[in-house]
Amino acid sequence: MNIRKILCFLCFAITPLQAAAPATHVYFAQLWMHLNHIDDHEDQSSLIAGTLFPDIRYLGTIKREKTHEKGLTPQKIREEGNKFNMGMKVHAYLDEERECIVKKTKVLQHLKTIPDNLRVLFLKTLEDEILWDNVNTLSAQQVLSRVYPEELQKNVTEEIILEWHATMIDYFDQKPSLFLKSRASRGLGFLSADKKEIEKWSVLIPAYAKKKVFINYMTSLTNAMLEKFKAD
Repeated sequence: MNIRKILCFLCFAITPLQAAAPATHVYFAQLWMHLNHIDDHEDQSSLIAGTLFPDIRYLGTIKREKTHEKGLTPQKIREEGNKFNMGMKVHAYLDEERECIVKKTKVLQHLKTIPDNLRVLFLKTLEDEILWDNVNTLSAQQVLSRVYPEELQKNVTEEIILEWHATMIDYFDQKPSLFLKSRASRGLGFLSADKKEIEKWSVLIPAYAKKKVFINYMTSLTNAMLEKFKAD
């Protein structure tokens, strides 16, 4: 696993609250495709690649406003004919809606055992852990085996695109809790969390993933997206 690439991506810890983590994005992209009857394999591949593309900005190559369109609605997303670009719109829409649910449920208040400055990172990691078994991680890796023309059209070099794809392929290799356990076992921390903290997290995250309060939070997010994603 290329840890430099993983850490470069996972700077989502210090970005705004609304930025979801990759497995969460793929889960809701899958939900969008199911509810909107996107069944063609090539269309699905393009949409998943598109939904993973916006956070390529963590490699420092493109600004957030270039990859996260504002003012989207489900109808506007459906009107997008290009499936890769549709995936990008699903990503941006989810980020905004997720922020609303985080604030509405006040879920961060239930993370008092986690230092204040680390709660956002912990929550995003926990979300991916909860959804992991419902995400087709192998498919997510497979769709990134090639470069899409839409990626090159965003003024990003092929070298950076390939680096981003490799980062994502590595990320989908194992659950977040296992990733943290592996780092802690080698005496390594995770971003601003030291080795001792992530060692604790590797145990807490699987346990918290079973707690009613966090399951209810993810249910609230999923139900909200189910209602908004459904085609009329």
